[in-house]
Amino acid sequence: PAGHELAHAGWTQERSFATPPAPTRCTFTQQGRYLVGQAKGLHIAIDRASGEVVRLGTEDNLLHAPLRLNVWRAPTDNDINCLPKWRDTLLHAVQEAKEIAVSGNTVTVKGYLATAHYMPSVYFTLVYTLHEGGLGVALSWQCAEFIDFLPRIGLYFALPKAFEGVRYYGYGPCESYIDRRLACVKNVYSDRVGNMEVDYVKPQENGSHFDTEWLEVTDGAHTLRAEG
Repeated sequence: PAGHELAHAGWTQERSFATPPAPTRCTFTQQGRYLVGQAKGLHIAIDRASGEVVRLGTEDNLLHAPLRLNVWRAPTDNDINCLPKWRDTLLHAVQEAKEIAVSGNTVTVKGYLATAHYMPSVYFTLVYTLHEGGLGVALSWQCAEFIDFLPRIGLYFALPKAFEGVRYYGYGPCESYIDRRLACVKNVYSDRVGNMEVDYVKPQENGSHFDTEWLEVTDGAHTLRAEG
């Protein structure tokens, strides 16, 4: 019938979507266990015990749960041989900061992840850089010798439920992975958080959008944008 789509394809041109960081003056003060940083359009607080960012925003704190290192994901059937060691050494690993240094508008945190009954499994360096209205985060890490490889490595945080609107540039509109994306086209898509979960019969990793270069989440009044 007229208007019926038989096939579609897409192509992309390599380019950078990163927002150039705007330099700004900032101040840092210690308030109890927290290192508080203030710059134009940005107010953050870092837990000096863990190196986690517990506050991010201006007037309001946009974080519902701290920004912290994450090495866990929902396992799949392919992970069956790795899963026992992962559970012992990574599932309930706690982030601990051993050294924090401030230089200009940058905070460098060195520490490790460890469970209660194991030696540290991951050693990390997190570098937080305050810009006007934004926070840059750089991560370097090294696994302990008894860890063959990690389920994943990255950052985790939670936002209030009101942050329901999503806009992103990546492979969509359905979920996509490095080995499963031929049905998708890389483009700018808008969606709702509630629509992005895929209910598999066996709960597992889902809702990925491969090669996403930027993401915006909004509650209508505030918008948080991540680039990388």
